[in-house]
Amino acid sequence: MRAREGAAGFTLLEMMVVIALIGLLLGLVAVAVGRQSQAGRVAEARARIEQFALLLESYRDRTGDYPPATLALLGVRDANAVNEGIEAAVAALRAASYGGRRPEERWLANGDGDASKSLKAHDGSTALLELVDPWDNPVAYFASRSYDAPGTYRVGEEGATEDVTVRAAVNPRTGAPWQFDSFQLRSAGPDGLFETDDDLANFEIEPKGD
Repeated sequence: MRAREGAAGFTLLEMMVVIALIGLLLGLVAVAVGRQSQAGRVAEARARIEQFALLLESYRDRTGDYPPATLALLGVRDANAVNEGIEAAVAALRAASYGGRRPEERWLANGDGDASKSLKAHDGSTALLELVDPWDNPVAYFASRSYDAPGTYRVGEEGATEDVTVRAAVNPRTGAPWQFDSFQLRSAGPDGLFETDDDLANFEIEPKGD
């Protein structure tokens, strides 16, 4: 009788081992799901940059040049300087006078909350919108004619944002800016920090190394 009871039950040690194994398996599953989700966001960020780049190329074909990276050149002089480059690019594509394709509304946001009554958007909006990445940070935009002018971009989660200076990226092999005759688009990537190795752009990101 005692032999049967011993065979049918679990010792405390055995139960602890089983619980530990279950916890380990759950942890591995969570890590795998997290990596898959992050990979999906990276792919989505690349897609947004590629699609927006195509819109900018179409804009040039219609108007003869890429959108400026300053709002003043679009007649908007009462906005702040935060996220200005990408705001100018989006404003140009959403202008009432522009008849080409416009960016996906679901990819746009107003991270710094600014607006301008002088903005002439096709839908009557006064909000100065930005193209954002899947981590809800603005994508930096530089037009080739203003590569020497750094931009200020607001990154981070609500309640913990930071204004950072972003500069056009330079090809270390040539000393010239990447996309020297067109434009640069750059996402801060998963870490939310510009000019790090996980950035995503319409040009090659050079690893900084040790």
